[in-house]
Amino acid sequence: PDAQIAQGFCGLLSSNTGLFCGVLIQPQYIPNFWIFMYWLLPGHWILEGLLTTQYENDNTQIQAQVGSPFYVSLGCTDPVGCTGSAEQWVDSFFDGEFSRANVPYDILYLVGVTILTRVVTIWALGHLNYRST
Repeated sequence: PDAQIAQGFCGLLSSNTGLFCGVLIQPQYIPNFWIFMYWLLPGHWILEGLLTTQYENDNTQIQAQVGSPFYVSLGCTDPVGCTGSAEQWVDSFFDGEFSRANVPYDILYLVGVTILTRVVTIWALGHLNYRST
């Protein structure tokens, strides 16, 4: 009905997208009750598409910190010289959830969400009337 409600809704949607996209809470640590938000909100799909295409075959060396999931996934025994590639870091950080093979699905989901929001907007503009009479 007004700009304040729209801004509040957008703030809620943006904060939830940031929370459940897989960066602040890694996918493997999102509680089962909230996992639907990870799959529903577009942040996960955007992030997966960007990171898997950007870091595919990226052999930039990254130093693994002792005790980190990256360190454990590399199977390191030497705390000083344990390094892995950027691609391995992405794979370990997201616990193998992000895959280059999913990029077509990411694109399809994002195109679908864009079309759906446009259709709902056009319908709402034609059928909802919040003017007080």
